[in-house]
Amino acid sequence: MINEELNKMEITLEKSLFAELSASEAYANAEGELSILIGKDENGAVVADLSELPHVFAYSTKCQDLSDTMNATVLSLLDKYSSSHLNFVMIDLNGVGLLSNYGRIPDSYFWNYPSRQNLVVDDQKSALHLLSYLVKEVEDRYELLRKSRTHNLKEYSEALADGRIALCSEYPAKPNLVILVSDFWRFVNESKAAEISLSRVTELGKAVGVHLVAATMEQPELINADILSAFPSRVIFKTDTPEDSQALLFASDAATLEANEIVFVKNKFFFGFKNTRKIMTEGSIDVDFEKKVTSAIDQGLMKVLVASPNASDVSRIIQKLQR
Repeated sequence: MINEELNKMEITLEKSLFAELSASEAYANAEGELSILIGKDENGAVVADLSELPHVFAYSTKCQDLSDTMNATVLSLLDKYSSSHLNFVMIDLNGVGLLSNYGRIPDSYFWNYPSRQNLVVDDQKSALHLLSYLVKEVEDRYELLRKSRTHNLKEYSEALADGRIALCSEYPAKPNLVILVSDFWRFVNESKAAEISLSRVTELGKAVGVHLVAATMEQPELINADILSAFPSRVIFKTDTPEDSQALLFASDAATLEANEIVFVKNKFFFGFKNTRKIMTEGSIDVDFEKKVTSAIDQGLMKVLVASPNASDVSRIIQKLQR
């Protein structure tokens, strides 16, 4: 089924899969706090709620694959939500501009932290400065929940909307924050401060509406497994070897993917399996361990044709925002 869809895409290049899926009922009727298009399987559009995922790790050996993932995420959110509902934080350090399409997005969609200079942060020093504000923002939001006697950002926003809490400087409106990092592993590997700050965000972010989408092309065996375990949801393109797939998914599925296919893991926690090297026994896969892991993730792997957007999708949605 997916291979048939790939053939259709080669014939009809002028219309992207993102454009097709964004016109579907599944996408139009999605009621999540932060609904995003993931792709298409045999049943149609695959839509996920980022607020439930709640953080996503994307891996590919190709820059274009990660660009498709980032673009689909951003365009989905721009298409469905106002700037009062969500703000973006974009950190683009890889030098190839994965997040370079968004110069025309209204400034109101970008989080206005103190001393902000650029909408998209592209150097390490500025990124670390931004992260210090993000950690403080997470902590401040927890204090708001405590004072307002609410349990999460959704409850807090509803209390403001129905008048149980008066909107004021003490109780300000707080949009969801979606943080996109284009070269995640290099960022955290080169800076312990970045690792600590982003770990803090992933540990505490869900309840207060702060979510991280991280992309990398780094070799899987070099990625710190403790950091990787902070991402219960993953978008994995074709890996070079089954061992690479095993390190990322505790399964070899990604090694057999075709172009434009992904393995999508939706909100599955890898309890007790932080050290990926435990999977390997003298260079071969430990079958008993693999069975335990397969049981732990409860068949949570989905093979999906990724919702690749094109330049027309970017222009269409940004023009819609500017009307």
